[in-house]
Amino acid sequence: MSVSQLFVLSSRGDRVIARDYRTDIGRGSEEIFFRYVKSVKAEHVPVFEVQGIQFVYVKRNNLYFVLTTRHNASPITLLDFLTRTTNLIRDFCGVLSEESIRKNFILIYEILDEILDNGYIQDTETKMLKNYINNEPAELEQATSLMPKISELFMEQKTVASQASRRPVQGGSNKKSEIFVDLLEKINVVFSATGAILQSEILGSLIVKSYVPGDPHLSIGLNENLVIGENENRPYGAITMDSANFHESVDLEQFELNKVLSLNAIDGEATVMNYKISKEYNVPFRIVPYVVKESQFKVKITVTLRNDLPTSKLATGVIVRIPIPKDTTSTSVEFGVGQQNNYEYCQPEQAVLWGIKKFTGGVEQVIKITVVTSGAINYDLSSQIGPISMKFEIPMYNCSGLEVKFLKLSQSQTSKKEELLLYFYAAVAGILLYTLLMGPTEYHKNGIVGWFYRFLLNLPKVLFTTCCGTCFGKEKGLDLLKNLEHYFLYTKHPLLQIVYLGLLSINVALYIFTIFKTIPNIYIPVYHRYTGMVALVLTYIIYLKACFSNPGFITKDTVKKFEKSFEYDEMMYISNRKCETCEIIKPARSKHSILSKKCVSKFDHFCGWLNNDVGELNYRYFHAFLISNFLLIIYAAYIYIFSLLSIIEEENLWNSTFVTPQGQKIQANTRIVLTYMLSRYILPIGQLFFICACGLMIFGFWFYHVYLIWSNTTTNETFKKNEMKQLWKIIKLKKDIKKLSVNELYDEIYEQEEETNNKKAEKKRKEWKLQLLENLMTKAKNNEEPNFDFYNKGFLQNVKEVIFPPSLYGSATTKRKFL
Repeated sequence: MSVSQLFVLSSRGDRVIARDYRTDIGRGSEEIFFRYVKSVKAEHVPVFEVQGIQFVYVKRNNLYFVLTTRHNASPITLLDFLTRTTNLIRDFCGVLSEESIRKNFILIYEILDEILDNGYIQDTETKMLKNYINNEPAELEQATSLMPKISELFMEQKTVASQASRRPVQGGSNKKSEIFVDLLEKINVVFSATGAILQSEILGSLIVKSYVPGDPHLSIGLNENLVIGENENRPYGAITMDSANFHESVDLEQFELNKVLSLNAIDGEATVMNYKISKEYNVPFRIVPYVVKESQFKVKITVTLRNDLPTSKLATGVIVRIPIPKDTTSTSVEFGVGQQNNYEYCQPEQAVLWGIKKFTGGVEQVIKITVVTSGAINYDLSSQIGPISMKFEIPMYNCSGLEVKFLKLSQSQTSKKEELLLYFYAAVAGILLYTLLMGPTEYHKNGIVGWFYRFLLNLPKVLFTTCCGTCFGKEKGLDLLKNLEHYFLYTKHPLLQIVYLGLLSINVALYIFTIFKTIPNIYIPVYHRYTGMVALVLTYIIYLKACFSNPGFITKDTVKKFEKSFEYDEMMYISNRKCETCEIIKPARSKHSILSKKCVSKFDHFCGWLNNDVGELNYRYFHAFLISNFLLIIYAAYIYIFSLLSIIEEENLWNSTFVTPQGQKIQANTRIVLTYMLSRYILPIGQLFFICACGLMIFGFWFYHVYLIWSNTTTNETFKKNEMKQLWKIIKLKKDIKKLSVNELYDEIYEQEEETNNKKAEKKRKEWKLQLLENLMTKAKNNEEPNFDFYNKGFLQNVKEVIFPPSLYGSATTKRKFL
């Protein structure tokens, strides 16, 4: 079903807005429509066909909104679309009038282009269109007339008109967050000649106009004794509605239980509820007309208006419209004694407007109108006089008794829970990350963060010990724990290598079964199918190279190769120290690896992911391993993110309407789209979060090693350097340093140091500490400062040293020697 044209005509037939979508209807359709609609037979026909063209229109504020089509379209659908279109124009322009449309024609054309695509109807929700409408409305000033109307002369309004009725939903000068609720009722009553009620009904609407940003939850409480439809068990005094219909987002179950209209606040103006009442209500006024033909050219019309409201109520702004014969030439009006009324003869409409400034309940008013006609009255007067209609305002009163008991505006309960959970998860993740990174630092290790860090490290051990003790007994459990601890911590094993290769291979397999088949898409070209595989193969190659490369093992045969690589600083590395395991003199910056059972040149650490030591010769491959994994993760995140965005665009999710399990229709927003994507594409989204988390950890670890290159320090040397700085601070505080011996100072500093089971390693460490203390005390006695950055030669030279190891490409030369 498609629309061919949409145009807006004024009451004079002038074109105000026009858009031709399919060009299958020639020019002149506007003139055809206006001529036909002004004919008597089409005065109240909203749908008709002329010359093979179907016309559907609605009339609002003396403007004709018209759709044309060549197809056999659904009239109800098109009428509903036109009604929604007029509401959209009113919401975005503030006022629905010919002047506002002419001043905002660019804005209105933008709206029409969004709601009709090549003649096919799209979404007409104000909240959704706000994201796509960019033009600002031109606000209209309140119109003033040089000739005041009757209502402006003597009507006293008890309620002040709000400017909200003229405010657009976006743009404009008023930026307040406001919401307005109006309960409007229209009464249709047919009286007999004696004033008896023949037929009556109330057509009511509860209208909400919202300018509240976000997606707040709105609750409107109505009378608890409200009943819809025939119900024999309804309570006495209940308000009985014949029928009612609700806005699509209203929770009907909540209304049935508590008579509360519960919905998310709607942008702009929307009718939340329509209802009809035809029984058990009091009509506020009774009209009794009496017509007497005094001569062939004169008629006297007497209208009696009785106010049946309680005496405490006051009607204001009462205007009674009394039609008179079309050939009337003059009128004269008389009022009852003591009445403060006024009237106006409206010649174009051939009607007398009777205005009553104040109309107290229980009072009767009378008007007598004498009409003189231009021709003899030889026709039925009932067709020329009537029907009589009236407008009025009764503050704080409505005929049906329906009331708005309360109005609550709050954030959606679902979004509140989701937001609290999100904050909770973010807080827990932040605390854990900060604890793991900063717990072992000097600033935190003796505080609550350090305690929590040690607790997290010991927790798995305690839990495992408890489980083993429960299953195998205390002694066997402890023995099993010691054996496992020795295997995992003090022997080389490929467990982490298996974990790494397993995680990488599983993610590759999931990528092939989920995202790979969506390429190419809107954002990702087809060549990414191959570049991704090339990047993966390169990552595998670099990983294998790092695993099986020589870190710089020092043996009796290769010791001379490493002797001249670095100089001794006589603090961290003291000359002529022997490794009793390898039976060699240890070169500077070397350390015996417990896991490899060999000395390693410029030893940094043992990497479980590589199952290999990281030293002078393979430190470059270790960096290449970190960088390749980080770049692969960035590339994968790019593919995943834009492939998921492509899915959102291809399924047109931002313009879709979602239905909750309760049947409530909700327009797409960020939260709804994310929820939908999580429910349907949880696997690729979970992968995306996993690889992003891995990327952050790898980047942090790589950045730490960049810092080590900056200072030309290894991880092993970092701990030594910190201990050296602490010892130097202690020595500087000693005033009698010249009187103390090295052994006395050692006993004073390390008297509370715990003994270990490895006596051999403890002895070697004590020898190094004694020699270090002796060197530092010598510098303190000579008022010299130790050089803690002995091996730092500047960032560029440090990088060169990593890429071109000195033992392979020549000896290193230090920037400053130890004095």
